[in-house]
Amino acid sequence: MSLNLITPVFYEKNFFDEKGSLHQEKQIIKGRFIYIINKFTKNKPDIVSEYYANSQGKLCRWDNSANDWKTIPIKQGKCYFYVTDNNIPLSENERKEIKQEWCSEKEVSSEFKQEICLDNKKILITLYEQNYFDKKLEQFKTEQLVKNKYAYVADNFDKGFEKNIKKYFINSDGYFCDDKKNVCLFFSKDFYIYVTFDEKEIKENNQFFFNKEVFQKIQLKNDKRQNIKITWQAEFIRQKILKNGIRNDNWKKLKPNYPDNDYHFDYTKIAIHHSGDGYTNTLAKIEQKHRLKEKFDDIGYHYIIDKSGKIFEGIRIYFKGTHIAQNNSNKIGILLIGDFEPQVLDFDDEIPTVKQIYSLKILVKLLKQFFYIYELGGHKDWAKGNIKKCTCPGKILYDLLPDIRKDIKLGEPTNENY
Repeated sequence: MSLNLITPVFYEKNFFDEKGSLHQEKQIIKGRFIYIINKFTKNKPDIVSEYYANSQGKLCRWDNSANDWKTIPIKQGKCYFYVTDNNIPLSENERKEIKQEWCSEKEVSSEFKQEICLDNKKILITLYEQNYFDKKLEQFKTEQLVKNKYAYVADNFDKGFEKNIKKYFINSDGYFCDDKKNVCLFFSKDFYIYVTFDEKEIKENNQFFFNKEVFQKIQLKNDKRQNIKITWQAEFIRQKILKNGIRNDNWKKLKPNYPDNDYHFDYTKIAIHHSGDGYTNTLAKIEQKHRLKEKFDDIGYHYIIDKSGKIFEGIRIYFKGTHIAQNNSNKIGILLIGDFEPQVLDFDDEIPTVKQIYSLKILVKLLKQFFYIYELGGHKDWAKGNIKKCTCPGKILYDLLPDIRKDIKLGEPTNENY
């Protein structure tokens, strides 16, 4: 390699602007960082040199004495160039993760004045979701554009991965955007994504619950524009839960009134119930009571556990239940079939079976993987108004709840100020 020092002007082509429009003509790179790598070993950069591209597209480094950027010449020869999307430099760890296929390999000639045009390798993603349940149409949609939601992206599931999760806003065009609503681009690689149920972003103190079970894998090719399809996050999680031996809602004899059900996915509490008498001690009788007598739009509970410990899906998890009068928000309702309230001259009194309690613990531990659950209580803990006299889930089952909470590490019900 010659020792000749050159100060090229850097351009790029095939780049997307902040609105997602593709430009194939070349344009000066300015106000961004450019990294030069001499070689890669096993797709890892050996030495990474950092420069800043000034308004003329020339490479600079900060000069403290001049309090300004100073043009820096580079050596003649073949090397790799990596360009950032913005004026934020890469961290040390990010530099180590630069891949050869993300870079432009160029020859710096001996000419003092020369132009080097880099090929932008970034990809624009449009995000779609499949198997979205449209309650008005009462059917699953093949696909629809994801818009006005938040996406959380993980590169891998290495230890401590949750600390490196990146948050994006999905705009009305289905594009990933940063906090300033600028369109974000990606390199060709695999990564994992979690998309929110609605327009609410996840609170920082809730992110600890993230685990690999809630993420879906995305595989990007080299195409500049790509339509990526994921399963609607709510249905994705519903199916993950059902795969753990839970019978889906096909057991129902009466079709739910889907259009009048409310979408809901912000669960923080588990409410435990019992069926309470001999008249509702089977799935069929519970369905008849809720649908025909109470005129509910669906089964009121999200899950039902029979005496043998089998777990059945009631109302789907992405709909709000009807298991506590006027107080169903944020609560997953679980019913154990049986009458667990001792009463004089009541010969239906029972105790929960060992299998029921075992299945209850397994189910709650499972739900904690997918939702930020921190409280578990009985129906009567959250009963409102005149229903304060509520005894559900029965004294026998209610007295078991402290030990269940301790075993599955959940807190007691808190006062909701009513």
